[in-house]
This record gives sequence, structure tokens and C-alpha cells, in this order.
Amino acid sequence: MTAAMPSRHPAPIRVLIADDSAVMRAALSRIVESSPAMMVCGTARDGLDVLEKIRQLQPDVVTLDVEMPVLKSRRSKPLRTVHC
Repeated sequence: MTAAMPSRHPAPIRVLIADDSAVMRAALSRIVESSPAMMVCGTARDGLDVLEKIRQLQPDVVTLDVEMPVLKSRRSKPLRTVHC
């Protein structure tokens, strides 16, 4: 039985992009996807959507708009309690 060889190409960093602006989601997606070390695993348009997507997709990183509808960043305590 042979041991599995470590991959020379580690898995890309999975990024969830959360912004209420479709233009910003698209721009950030292009920036993230331009790096071979990262991939967009999903996008979210408001605070409730981002909480659901974090649970579903379990991203490594979340970009979060400061002024998210439904869940304002200053009141984002539920976001900090999500376990990925």
C-alpha cells in the first residue's frame, strides 16, 4: 500500500462575496477569480443571505460589505457566532 503524495497545488481559498451591489459582487468576483490561489464559492446580497450561505458553503473567507441590508455590520453579532 502506498502513501498518498501531498498535492503540489493546494486547494484554492474558498471566498464568499457579500455585497448588496451586483456591480461590486461582480467586480470582487473578477478580482478573486484572477488569482489561481482563490475561488469564489458563492455570493450573497444581504445579511440573511450571507448567514445562510456561510452555513451552506462553509467558505474559508467572507468579504462583507460594511452596510449590508437586513444585517448591519454594527449589529452583526449573529454573523460572529456562525460556526464554519
